[in-house]
Amino acid sequence: MTPRKLCSVVIPDADVIISLHAIGRWEAVLNGYRVFVAKTVIEEADHFYNMRTTNPSIGTIEIRSQIATGKLDEFEVLASTSALLFAEGAKYGAPIIHDGEFECIAGVFTNTVPEARICLIDEAAIRYASLVGLRKDCISVEALLDSCGVNERVEYRLSERRFAKIADVANQERLDRLLRS
Repeated sequence: MTPRKLCSVVIPDADVIISLHAIGRWEAVLNGYRVFVAKTVIEEADHFYNMRTTNPSIGTIEIRSQIATGKLDEFEVLASTSALLFAEGAKYGAPIIHDGEFECIAGVFTNTVPEARICLIDEAAIRYASLVGLRKDCISVEALLDSCGVNERVEYRLSERRFAKIADVANQERLDRLLRS
């Protein structure tokens, strides 16, 4: 079955790109979504993938060539708009996260990439996005793959169960803080 191209946009962080390549599902996501990747994430994926790969048969991550051929879109968030996200995160005691994850979350938070879904793995990034009010805009790798027609078991760190547990707790913390203020 060929999955349909979904209207929503997915912004993966570097861990998502690396993990999807490692399990051989990157192409399924590109076929199912219009994928935007932050400039910082492209650099992270290019650099760290080769350091983490223990199985050369997995192949290489060809992010730059996929941008050149239009299979993937690149975006960048201005520092002035990132400041808005930083201020919102500070209000809720959001954790420190990596630059690429911050740029992806900022892309959705500031509407630089409109109508986007953010696919995250890192616990701190999931918490950050949920604390700044983007819970509904986030998606797990498992849910992402399901929406592309790839229905298979994934390791726990990529699962919807883990993702929802982290995101829902952070979202409740946000709501509790709003009620107290």
